[in-house]
Parts: sequence; structure tokens; C-alpha cells
Amino acid sequence: MSEMEHRLFNNFSSITNQVNDLNNSENDRSELIKRRIGDVNSQVERLSSEVHLLTGKVHSLDRELPPHLKYNNPIMNSTQQLSNPVEYSQSSQTARTEDKQQQVAIQTQPTSNAQETEAAVEVNK
Repeated sequence: MSEMEHRLFNNFSSITNQVNDLNNSENDRSELIKRRIGDVNSQVERLSSEVHLLTGKVHSLDRELPPHLKYNNPIMNSTQQLSNPVEYSQSSQTARTEDKQQQVAIQTQPTSNAQETEAAVEVNK
């Protein structure tokens, strides 16, 4: 009987040692989690203070914020856009022809008069 009691005592002591080890490792994990939560909290506080600092700088510059964008296309959101799209397309076409005329004029300056007239005819087409 004493041998059986001895085995039971050894089993019981090994189980209690395992439970103690598990408790210690759980306590270590909980302390580690608490430290990580504290680190995250400090990072969030620092980020919040930086955001408030930057937003304060933006508001202190006294400049207009960009208008609300209605379209994904940046050309459609441009401030130069006219209220009537037909007028806008006509004005853009005239601007293109003016640009072409300027390019032709720049290219034809060092040439003779005959070449200038040929370039002018090409622009009118």
C-alpha cells in the first residue's frame, strides 16, 4: 500500500507543479498583454496629438480648402469649367487652334515667306 500511496503522491505533486507552471505562464502573458496595450495606448495618444497639431496648422494658414469633388475625372472638377459644356468644348477647341497657330508661327520664323504661307494653309485646314 505504501508504494501505491507514494505513486499517488508523486502524481499529485506533478499535477500541482504543472498547474503552478501554467499559472505563472498565464500571469507572464497577461503582464505582456498589459504592456502591449499600454504601448498601443501611448501610440494612439501621440498620434492624436500630432493630428490635432497638423489640423491646427492647416486651419491657421487661412487658405481656402479645395472644393468638394463631384467627379472622379479631375478635368471635370477643374475651376475653369464653364457652366455650359458646349461653351466649354468650343473654348477648348479655340484654345487648341490658337496653340497650333503659335506653334506654326514659332516653327516658321526662320524660314522663307513661301514656307510661311504653306504653314498658314495647313493651320486653316
